Amino acid sequence: MSHAKVTSAGVVAQAGKGKKKQSTKTAGMGAEDARSFRARHSLVFGLLLFFSGTAALMYQVVWIRQLTLVVGVEVYSITIAVSAFFAGLAAGGAWLGRVADRWKRPLLLYFLLEIGVALAGVAATIALAHAAWLFVLIQAHAGFLAWALPFCW
Repeated sequence: MSHAKVTSAGVVAQAGKGKKKQSTKTAGMGAEDARSFRARHSLVFGLLLFFSGTAALMYQVVWIRQLTLVVGVEVYSITIAVSAFFAGLAAGGAWLGRVADRWKRPLLLYFLLEIGVALAGVAATIALAHAAWLFVLIQAHAGFLAWALPFCW
């Protein structure tokens, strides 16, 4: 059994079993204002995701070009970059899949992850710029095992 209550904004709030609570940010708004609020925030989050994906693709192109200078063959550099990307997705999904569901503030988690990805991206770009000599040294001594170098970190 549920009871309906009309708030000062004219919004009907229902309390009872199985009813979803209204967000505190949109609680005092009318239905049209709440939709506008959600639409604006959806656009902002969509743009953030778009720019995050764009940055990821730019990093991937830069890393493939840098790896081509290190390993000498573009097919190998593409294979290494795409394999590292999917390995990162798998590891992140396995580790953070459980953590993200329990996180109280998911937008804060997303923000922290994006900052971490940005820092790791810059660090990887700098590391790849200085990795050629190490790859040549390892390949001279270990041969085929030098190809495991990009996966060691």
